[in-house]
Amino acid sequence: MDIYSNDFTEAGALVLADELANAYALRSITMRGNPIGPRGGVAILDALATASTVPMDAINLESCEIGGAAGAEAVGKLMRRRGCKCVNLCGNGLRYKGVRTIADSIQGSACAIELLEIYDNPSGDEGVTYLLDRILQKNEIVHELGMSLSDIGATGAIAIKRATEVQGALKVVSYNDNVKDEEVISILKEARSVKHELKYKGAATLGRLGQSRAFRNGLLYG
Repeated sequence: MDIYSNDFTEAGALVLADELANAYALRSITMRGNPIGPRGGVAILDALATASTVPMDAINLESCEIGGAAGAEAVGKLMRRRGCKCVNLCGNGLRYKGVRTIADSIQGSACAIELLEIYDNPSGDEGVTYLLDRILQKNEIVHELGMSLSDIGATGAIAIKRATEVQGALKVVSYNDNVKDEEVISILKEARSVKHELKYKGAATLGRLGQSRAFRNGLLYG
């Protein structure tokens, strides 16, 4: 189901949630760019969590303004009850506590997560480090992790470098948006399996979209 940038608001999301509660065969949904807010996001996520036990292929809630504890908890509930292979939560204002909730849901996920996009969320060093620790604790999941615009410094960059060394299959996408100083640039350049473009923000964004496996497969961006 693709409802990409159709000006859905909270009211529309609540109506849609009632329908999704019976959509047991639905495996993919894109709400990207719709300002449904925390209440609308929670309603849709809860409906998807209870509609079926079959793992979802993809859910895209990029820039849907679902940030905050309630939105993060609803994502965690969906991951524990049903699971999802590709998850896009970019641009939702998730800070450390929200990212920590998402990270904890990975531990109890009902299926392996192949791609997790959480760029443009100011989680900082603390959030990035916690998330990567959880990924490493539960091995063989998350093959690609989008982390641009995460407001990281040297501590976060070191955590990224360590994660790619410990889990060779993990691919971290990190761009110049993360870079605060030369130390961070140096650390990311040394890291294995880290894609980073030290160019203008616009060029980096285009590079990220083109390189993402989910973008190529049409799961999260189209």
